[in-house]
Amino acid sequence: MKALSPLIVFLVLYLVTSIIAQDFYKVPIVVAFLISSAYALLTVKGTMNERISIFAKGAGNPTMVLMLAIFILAGAFAASAKMIGAVDATVNLALRYLPERAILPGIFLASCFISLSIGTSCGTIAALTPLAVGIAQQSGISVPLMVGLVVGGTYFGDNLSFISDTTIVATQTQGCSMGAKFRVNIRIVAPVAVLMLIIYFFLGQQISTPTEVGAVNFWLVLPYLAVVILAICGMNVLLTLGIGILLTGIIGIVIGTYDIFGWFSAMNEGIMDISELIIVTILAGGMLGIIRHNGGINLIIQALTRHINSQRGGEMSIAALTFLVNVCTANNTVAIITTGPIAKDIAKRFKIDPRKSASILDTASCFTQGILPYGAQVLIAAGLSELNPIVIIPHLYYPMFIGVALLLAILFRYPRRYSKLIAILLPLMILTACKKETTYRTYENGRLPYLLDVPDTWEMDESDPIFIKFTNPEHTISIGCEIAEHTMIPEIYFNAFYEFLYKEHEADIYNKDLIQKTDSLYIINWKENDSTFVFDGSKPMNGYLCGIQVTTTTTTLQEGQAIFQHVFESIQPNPNFIAPAIYEDEDLMDFYEY
Repeated sequence: MKALSPLIVFLVLYLVTSIIAQDFYKVPIVVAFLISSAYALLTVKGTMNERISIFAKGAGNPTMVLMLAIFILAGAFAASAKMIGAVDATVNLALRYLPERAILPGIFLASCFISLSIGTSCGTIAALTPLAVGIAQQSGISVPLMVGLVVGGTYFGDNLSFISDTTIVATQTQGCSMGAKFRVNIRIVAPVAVLMLIIYFFLGQQISTPTEVGAVNFWLVLPYLAVVILAICGMNVLLTLGIGILLTGIIGIVIGTYDIFGWFSAMNEGIMDISELIIVTILAGGMLGIIRHNGGINLIIQALTRHINSQRGGEMSIAALTFLVNVCTANNTVAIITTGPIAKDIAKRFKIDPRKSASILDTASCFTQGILPYGAQVLIAAGLSELNPIVIIPHLYYPMFIGVALLLAILFRYPRRYSKLIAILLPLMILTACKKETTYRTYENGRLPYLLDVPDTWEMDESDPIFIKFTNPEHTISIGCEIAEHTMIPEIYFNAFYEFLYKEHEADIYNKDLIQKTDSLYIINWKENDSTFVFDGSKPMNGYLCGIQVTTTTTTLQEGQAIFQHVFESIQPNPNFIAPAIYEDEDLMDFYEY
């Protein structure tokens, strides 16, 4: 437990003192992380310089540095956009076009759209709550209900926005792009959002139209629209935010809101506003770096996964861990920062797609934050509406339902495209159809960038200098691993090589259901001749494509498929791999794109 003691110190210090003070935002979280980080340094053996070096490596790893850069640009964009009136313009745009007799779904939709655009639930609540309360009072709607749908809708954007700090942290800690995470996450929560619109539509049929809102200046909405559209199109997030900042500057100067120095001042104010989050990220990264160095991460993973033997269980443990930390910290961003590295290790162990693990992190944290009466979002809404936080909680339908949707997504392996193991692609009956169980041994060769399992009884075939082959004459099944320099294909040619291979064997594809192509693997099955079938798969490892082929006959087709599955799943990086001299071939790319 010593390895985990810094995390325990942080949780006890922050949670206990917050309970004593009866205010989860009275105890500065930065101070809590500072004290626990100082304690973490004491748990490491070595000189003080060596301890600080370990802390600095955790705080300054590439993921953390990129995250900090995104935070800085997001803060600068949010403040400079707010200064020119873009927030008010976005609110007015959403409210002006509310359908007749549809106030409740309209306000909910406005909350979703605004939070998705500006990337902050707190900012959306601050902008919409006074308007929602006024509409409720004038139209006889329950004020807690109206405030609840505003707060609930903000979690739609907090969960999905490309400039939301939870999205930034979730994607950066899991190593996936925001666009990829968005496409997975939207499949989990979109049905809930549609369900909420339907419910609110029927609840609001007897309500009159809202009061007038201000004029809409479409130029002021442009920066937010540009950021959302560019991010959805897959542009680099730093470049996207940079363009957004530039647009706010140009528009602000043209309409006379500020001059260039006022623009600089607005950006500086935004960066300063996010400084606490930057400090928390640095301290949390350093503390977790020490915990990892001391073996604490492995201890947590073992405790959470001790009785877990499936991908579903791994996903459930990520959600449970996020929930527990969020309850203790009352901050969904801090919860993801704290649990993100642990979640990534769990995802690797159980082969969970990074896009799915990032979605689980973000959705679980938004669900938890949405049901906490001491969370920042509920407290802000309660203050603006002069309500007790407890009376708002029962009306937070959207956060509650996305928690249910996340649980169902884990239990029923949804979205299936991002939840499948190769075992799902290759039907389970293949495994049970084998006449006898195949045992395996791990094969290692310093010339191969990866390790893999091979059938125990198979022998090495030395006849081919280009391939490493293991054969079993009884079944005529072979595994070929390319090792010659000209067949060691760099990872950068992943897509080109796949397209080349697919085009070459397109006419001979045997089982189209087995074809899978993602950013991290591909699988193709083709018929070489009347009696021979080839299962071919590849995934990047140590900078090269790791290709596995299993060749089998009609009579051993099912067994060959099961063996391919096992071997393909067993691939892992070879720590003893010695990269060959760079092979310069100007025609390599042309060859694969012939």
